[in-house]
Amino acid sequence: MRFAAKANLAQLRREQRQAANKRFEQKHRPAKKPATGLFSWLQQLVS
Repeated sequence: MRFAAKANLAQLRREQRQAANKRFEQKHRPAKKPATGLFSWLQQLVS
């Protein structure tokens, strides 16, 4: 019983972490912008 509860908790945490990673990637790496465009934009921002 206890082991099953721990396994469920671990699975839940893993799913939450994966969901958070997906949200982070979507926020910081939008699929619409190409990497080169983003890079040049960063260069313009820095200079």
